[in-house]
Amino acid sequence: MTESSLRRHTAIFGLVATVISLTDVPLYFIYTGAPPQWDILTRVLVGIVSSTILIVFLVGFRLVICQGRPQLEWAATIVLVSGLMWLTFSMVAQRTAGWVPRRLWRVGLFSPSSIASPRVASAPLASTQPQLGNKLSRKV
Repeated sequence: MTESSLRRHTAIFGLVATVISLTDVPLYFIYTGAPPQWDILTRVLVGIVSSTILIVFLVGFRLVICQGRPQLEWAATIVLVSGLMWLTFSMVAQRTAGWVPRRLWRVGLFSPSSIASPRVASAPLASTQPQLGNKLSRKV
């Protein structure tokens, strides 16, 4: 692949990922109460697609930096790894948004009423947010 072709494909994937991510934003503000299941599924699927395209962009961006200035390969690798880490946490959140932990509700470990915001408390995954937040905050 030539350098100009690599730059072109990297730019296209970056723009496509940006446009897809921006089309996802209005889906969060359509409903005043709890969103329907199809809306949550759409947000998750759009997020997964944009994250996948963003991975391709990050790898291409690293290659563009390495081809332009080989002495900055360390910085390009840091950008790639940082982006992949951010996408990993983002995909965990998207996966949590698409999974309804009925077993936890039945056992009584978490209840949606324990969360302060009524909009968040009525969401299908309200009970997993404290669990995910506590585990991630311990790691960070």
